[in-house]
Amino acid sequence: MYGGWTAAFLLRAVLSDAIDQGSPSTLNVHFIKAITSGRENKLRTENIDGSRSLSIWQAEVQVVGTEGVAAIAAVISSKRRESHNFPDMYMPSAPPPELLAKVQVPGTIQHISALPRLASVQSAGYPVIGLAERSLQPSAGRPSPSLSFC
Repeated sequence: MYGGWTAAFLLRAVLSDAIDQGSPSTLNVHFIKAITSGRENKLRTENIDGSRSLSIWQAEVQVVGTEGVAAIAAVISSKRRESHNFPDMYMPSAPPPELLAKVQVPGTIQHISALPRLASVQSAGYPVIGLAERSLQPSAGRPSPSLSFC
């Protein structure tokens, strides 16, 4: 038989034994041998462990007349408790950018030499050449200071 039939067969066996154990949360099936149609199958289920909310089951199917199992399934069923509802949030509608009014920022932009970090660089003999370039150039006649990254 096909894998879907085998998985459904094993899950159905666990659910018929796991009365009042909750609904299935996971199903993991290992297909070991082929299960051919028309052959008699032997089924075994076992409750491995559990807690207040979870129940762990194992189911095996064996084709009668063959050695070993044909498929093994692990099923975890759970009793889901009431919890808070978290609905999905959706992006609010907004007009296209072309329809929005342009905003002018009040005031003027300060000159870059007014920034304290760059002012200390200027006093070390490295004046700022340009805002866009962000390059430093040593002053004429002054030796380059050594850099230490320790």
